[in-house]
Amino acid sequence: MNELDWLKHCRQLFLRQHEVLVNIGVHAFEKTAPQRMWFDVELYVDYAHSTSHSDLIDEVVDYDFVRQVIAQRVARGHMELQETLCDDVARELLAHPKVQAVRLSTCKPDVYPDCNAVGVQVFLVKPNTARQTLSLRGLKFDASLGILAHEKKAPQPIQVDAELNLGPQPLLPQNDDIHHVLDYRKVRQIIINECTAEHVNLLESLIGKLANRLLQLPGVLGVRVKIVKLQIFDDCEVAIHAETGQW
Repeated sequence: MNELDWLKHCRQLFLRQHEVLVNIGVHAFEKTAPQRMWFDVELYVDYAHSTSHSDLIDEVVDYDFVRQVIAQRVARGHMELQETLCDDVARELLAHPKVQAVRLSTCKPDVYPDCNAVGVQVFLVKPNTARQTLSLRGLKFDASLGILAHEKKAPQPIQVDAELNLGPQPLLPQNDDIHHVLDYRKVRQIIINECTAEHVNLLESLIGKLANRLLQLPGVLGVRVKIVKLQIFDDCEVAIHAETGQW
């Protein structure tokens, strides 16, 4: 797997041909007046931080900050090279806690009469990130499940295995506080609650209900679940698997 494959699980936010007057250049005539520059920006934000559940701006990355970062860097004064400007803006954008990677190009559209623009481009990936998966395996408890008469009279033992795709995450949490990560104790209790809330006839119904509930947890991009009936046959395992969301 390519080390950048995890970017497939990110949403791309972009700003195209954002025009700004910039004091930039090494030639004498470039130091007397600002000149037009175009900025093209692509931000990669994992789906957990770029998907709205309530249509609120706080649930996603507000792209207004891209224009603000560019304006603040330009306001600091004259610079000689596009490379300096491009690198500075890209690093500042990458510092946003929800941004995982940045592709940024700058160009001057008024330099040569025989081409549209001349410029530079940089692609930066946030260091010390890794794709994380939270797993709970071998969780055993009793659930009311089945179509047979004896299955409707009393609960039976089942086993649940679950994997939750959390997407790209910093190798070190924001701090050592449980409130900044997905608490696996909460996940365990949700699994038990969903499977024991009421009698369900089919494994297919139960696994769909459980997978859907886990996918609603904040930060979860994808879910894999396996449910096993532990006391059906002596010579084989009866189980069902489900996979949904991003993997």
